[in-house]
Amino acid sequence: LRQNLFHVEDVLDRVRELGCRHVLWTASVFEDAVDLDCPEKGSRPVWYRYALSKKLSGVILKTLCAENDLGFTRFVVTNPFGPLEDQKFCHHLAKTVLSGATFCVKTPLYHRDMIHVQNLAEVYRNQVRESLTEKADLGLYEIRPSEYAGELGCFAETFSHEISLRLGIDAYVEQAENLHDEEP
Repeated sequence: LRQNLFHVEDVLDRVRELGCRHVLWTASVFEDAVDLDCPEKGSRPVWYRYALSKKLSGVILKTLCAENDLGFTRFVVTNPFGPLEDQKFCHHLAKTVLSGATFCVKTPLYHRDMIHVQNLAEVYRNQVRESLTEKADLGLYEIRPSEYAGELGCFAETFSHEISLRLGIDAYVEQAENLHDEEP
């Protein structure tokens, strides 16, 4: 919380002085799984503290914006993929099929919302531009860009098929029996 909201009231004062009328808060999909009841010791997975800090920080910031007559948008960042992606799912899938090996999806039934980073950036840019206009709505709302929502196994099939089409190679994906995953 301290890192997320470091000097937030000073920042809001300063941006208001500069004419800012709207705050765009980048949120995590993990926040949606947060239950604000006090958990029992050891009952929460490792991602929970991060998600809790983001949720509480967003609620505090939204409240401060309302108190200061600033608009507030919660911009939920889904799962981006594309150029410069760090070593996550699509990176490993592409690297595996490019080597000629078969990629194994360990949690094929796991639901994700994958979005190409260029599309995510475009939605974000458009929201920033809109918030800078004179007619910008100063209300409180949420934006949740979505592109490939569904089972990870289906996305892997689509992604490998697109690699095959573009590069003229065979790209094989197999799906393991769905393992339990603690992520929401």
